[in-house]
Order: sequence, then structure tokens, then C-alpha cells
Amino acid sequence: TVMVMISLLSGFVEPIVPTSIIADKIVCHDESSLPNWGLGGPDINSSTAQDFVASVDDCFLEEGWQFQWAFGNTSNPVSFDVLIAVVVVLFLLISSALVSGSEVAYFSLSPAELNKLRRSKIKIDQSVIRLLGIPDRLLATILVANNFINIGIVIISAFITSKLFNFSGPTAFGFIIQVVIITSLLLFFGEILPKVYASRYAIKFSKLMAKPLDISEKVFRPLNSFLIYSTSIVNRKFMQKRKNISIAELSDALELTQHDISEDKRILKGIVKFGNIY
Repeated sequence: TVMVMISLLSGFVEPIVPTSIIADKIVCHDESSLPNWGLGGPDINSSTAQDFVASVDDCFLEEGWQFQWAFGNTSNPVSFDVLIAVVVVLFLLISSALVSGSEVAYFSLSPAELNKLRRSKIKIDQSVIRLLGIPDRLLATILVANNFINIGIVIISAFITSKLFNFSGPTAFGFIIQVVIITSLLLFFGEILPKVYASRYAIKFSKLMAKPLDISEKVFRPLNSFLIYSTSIVNRKFMQKRKNISIAELSDALELTQHDISEDKRILKGIVKFGNIY
């Protein structure tokens, strides 16, 4: 039983009338057995729920249930599934920070640091050198892993915000919460901050991420191979096209040169022919 204070406004304030609400929660094993009185049905009174349960064997009243209510536009209380989702998002955000920072850490190691790692007999140091020996696969692993993690963060964050906030009002509110704030947090904590830290402690960060990246490289190897192969095809076609255009344009330019620089013209034509050979 919950006491609800109802105030009626009709040009003047009516006296506050105390009202008692008696509510029961009906639980059915089969969803189709649940009553749907919102579309019309018997008048609801204090014994309606008990009468319905008595007439349907599949349903019962949940014991210990308490009626919950809130004013309009009140956010939903935090439930267990929301808490689990928050923990998962925090874990994914930390993972995104580590993966993003590893990109800067590995590719900013100085020659002196690389020589030190090569001379080391420690297994983790050798893992760093092995990963640096396959830079294309390393970079592909970092990008693929980071994209998967960020997609997971966005999806779960949308679930959390939909549970905590009421987006039935202005669309700008939902846009600010689900796009602007989430993207800003992901960009700062998942990209900018870890990359700044990794640039200062490159060798320490590289060792920290050596084992996770080594495992990720093996897991994503088929996808990485496809990405590297497709990228190489595009790069070869682009470079060949750019090379042909440059040579053609250079040849046309040589034909337009004046006769008084014939020696320079002859040398440049030789360079063009040499380029065509390779």
C-alpha cells in the first residue's frame, strides 16, 4: 500500500486528498497468459488480481513485491544489468586505452631502445622485437582490435543511457548524451590520454602490451591478412597510376621546352626512359 497525495487544479487549489493504492504483481510462466486490461476489461478493484490468479493456473502473485512509482520524467533506478553493463564499459574503455597507446609506443621506440631490446634475453623483450618485425600485421591488429572494442563501448553505452535517461523529450538531449558525451569520453580516455602517456614511456608500454598483442595478432590473423592484401592491391594500383601520370606529364613538358636547353632536355629524357624500365 502506498500513500499518494493528489492535488487537483481547476482554477484553484483543491484540498490534498490522501489516496491508497493496492497493487499486486502477476507472474505467468507463459507470457500469453498475462492479462492485457489496457485494451479493455473488467473494472479493476482491490480483488481483481487475486480473482485472475484464481482463474488461471499458469499465473501467481509474486510474494514480497512492493509497488514502485515516480514522478514524470524521472530516470529509472539503476538495476543489476545496468551495473554489469557499466563494469563492462569500464573494462572496454581501459582496453581501448591500452590498445591505442600501444600504437604510439611501438612505433616511437628509439634506435637505442630497440638495440637494448634485441640484446635482451628476456622473453617479453623478444616478443616486442618479433611484433616490430611484422609492422603491417602489428598495425592491422591494433586497428582491428581497437575498432571492435570501440563498437562494443558505443553499443553498451547506448544501452546504459537508455536505461538511465528518458529520451522521449527533445531529441537534442538524447543526441548530447548518446553522441557528444560518449564520443568525447571515448576520444579523451581511449585515444588522447593513453597516447600521450605511451609516447613518454614507450618501452614500458610496449612490454606491457607485448603478450596481449601477440595473442590478438594470432586471433585476428585471417582478418589481418585480408586487410593487408586488399590494401596492398589498392596501393599498387594507386602508385602505378600516379607514376604513369607523372612520366606522361614530364614527357609532355619536355616536348614544350625550348631548343637552347637541348642538353638538359636530353638528360631529362634519359631519366624518364630509365624510370619506364623500372
